[in-house]
Amino acid sequence: LRRSLQTINGIVAFLRRDEEKTPRYPHLLALTGHVVVFPEITKKIDSLLDGFGQMKDNASS
Repeated sequence: LRRSLQTINGIVAFLRRDEEKTPRYPHLLALTGHVVVFPEITKKIDSLLDGFGQMKDNASS
């Protein structure tokens, strides 16, 4: 889940970086209009799991 959210966030950020000037990929940019990236879920996952996907010792606190 975390990797999927990170990938979606990266794609959306890449496409939206040129939003104020003429975008390189206007049709793809238009598709990101309703995409939600859920940064709070990514932060929560990072607080619970380590880099290997294992539960951190302090995950319950």
